[in-house]
Amino acid sequence: MSRRAARILLPNLDRVSKMTTLPSKQASQEALLAIMDNLSLTSQKAGMEHSPPTQYHTLHLSYPALHLIPEGSWLYLNAPTDCRYREAPQLGTYHLTPKNLSLFHRFPVNSMMRFLPSLEFASDLLAINTLAAAPGQSHLECVSFFNADLQVQHIICLTVSWNHEDGTSRPTQYTHQLSDTELTCAFGMNAAHNAHPWLDLLFNLVYRCSDRAYLHVQEQLRAQDPATMAHQDLLWTHVWNSEPNLPGHELLMTRLECQLEDGSRVPLSSLDTENLAAHAGQPLSIVLPCGHTQQYMYALICALPDHKCLEASCRKCSQPVLGPADVIALSNRLNRVERYNFYWAEVELATLDAPVLVTAREIEASVEEVCGMLEDTLYGLEVPSSATPSALSLVGVPETQVVLRALQEALRSAGNVVQATPAKLLQGLESEAINVLGRFMVDVGEDLATGLPPGLLEFLARWLRRAVNDLSGVYRGVTDNEVDDLSSRLGKVRMLK
Repeated sequence: MSRRAARILLPNLDRVSKMTTLPSKQASQEALLAIMDNLSLTSQKAGMEHSPPTQYHTLHLSYPALHLIPEGSWLYLNAPTDCRYREAPQLGTYHLTPKNLSLFHRFPVNSMMRFLPSLEFASDLLAINTLAAAPGQSHLECVSFFNADLQVQHIICLTVSWNHEDGTSRPTQYTHQLSDTELTCAFGMNAAHNAHPWLDLLFNLVYRCSDRAYLHVQEQLRAQDPATMAHQDLLWTHVWNSEPNLPGHELLMTRLECQLEDGSRVPLSSLDTENLAAHAGQPLSIVLPCGHTQQYMYALICALPDHKCLEASCRKCSQPVLGPADVIALSNRLNRVERYNFYWAEVELATLDAPVLVTAREIEASVEEVCGMLEDTLYGLEVPSSATPSALSLVGVPETQVVLRALQEALRSAGNVVQATPAKLLQGLESEAINVLGRFMVDVGEDLATGLPPGLLEFLARWLRRAVNDLSGVYRGVTDNEVDDLSSRLGKVRMLK
């Protein structure tokens, strides 16, 4: 039986925010082990101790916040990054829905400061890092605008809410205004040192580098100014995916010249068949952009994969063959291939998103197969970073990893074989996932509904449901008609396989 990725909707997890009390650890294990007993598994109540996760201060980002624009100024939005090489972002693709378009960063809080600091935010943008001093929930709103002098300015409004020891949360608001040069320099310095992940996310939003950032901006505009949202959609309609994505070796050939026997040079991409035949089996004299001449086999250049073409450089002076614009084009082609493969995998696995079968027919599988399926379906949910920034992936967050380990340990401690109906197996996995998360939140003194990363409950639901469906044999693949339909919708992407 194959192991694949998964998406799901967990009834118990969807209702978890309404729970007022959480089952004890003992009750949790007994519930799961009781289900395992019913599934003909051996019950061995092994202790499942896990260290509680670090507390966090979560910073939520919103852009653009139109209410921050001063009187006499008007909204400015940068063009979506590399939109000429990207297909237009759409809701419903790459697991993007209106409910999971938030961008956030969690600052780990390893120790509570006795006296909460005051933020010098008005003079220092990086004062935001002080949020790591104590747990809480804060909100960063940003907007870009033209002022009366037609200069681009940015206003960032930070609302900080610390979680105090008495259980209260007292919000404080700070405002910081920057010129476009100042914000660009902050982004550039951060890119060079990779020191502030929250600043990476703000950059992603301001320049709409990912599908999630673009759709986040569109949803913000829909709520505040629908006319501007419609204008933005119309503005870029004919720009998305308007540039051809040449394969790497073809792009290289447009930058290389071939020196013929008479001393003349011709672009390698325009070399005629007569010259190629004359040099069959022999290296060509290739002139690189730096001016150096080197010997290469034509067939070897044609066989270079895209990622190797990105690395092509002169052996003498190390100058890259491709310029910055070429690197952007080829990098986007690699992104497109990654998105293409993920899209196809999602189409093939679409049937795993159906409700779990209510049937008397039981799943019978080894515990190791079930544990392996849980792991494989989890990592199969990792979407391309061009769709959702890697920093927002819920696959690798501590809570998800702890749930995975707890489920695997519970299964292994209960026996060697799983024999259960799909509904009962899902019920047992759901119950243990809720209880593991609940115990952790109680241990760190946070609420289960608000202390988790945004969207985690829905993500766990998608994961477990798809895993159980795959074990049930629901997977069916795709038909030829679906292949043709998807290829027509993806357009040029089809040529990249």
